[in-house]
Amino acid sequence: MPSVVVTKAANPASGATVAAGQTLTYTLTAVVTNGPTRAPLVLTDTLGAQLTNLQVTAAGAYTRGGTAAVPTVTLPAGTAKGSYPVTYTVDVAAGATGTVGNSVAVTGNGGDPDPECTTCTTEHP
Repeated sequence: MPSVVVTKAANPASGATVAAGQTLTYTLTAVVTNGPTRAPLVLTDTLGAQLTNLQVTAAGAYTRGGTAAVPTVTLPAGTAKGSYPVTYTVDVAAGATGTVGNSVAVTGNGGDPDPECTTCTTEHP
């Protein structure tokens, strides 16, 4: 059975202070082990209301879908063992105040255990 672990990195790092108009860069990386995926692996990123203008800058093996507010990227069933990054940017809205954040949900892959991502929520004051 395949196993998938997803990690998320943010630049600037989660917890760092950001300003209105600033661009944030996120990289999600899925690592597939123990055989190819048996079902599509879907990463769904729910953007906070103060994040706009999502641009996928390096899709790699992923296909983009979803909406502007809730974008998805998908690895197809049968994806071989390996490491699969996807990089995208978002802008902090012009009138943003307080904390901005987002959270990625991981679904699919047909493996056991279910995919996990312990670093998939980020916040910036």
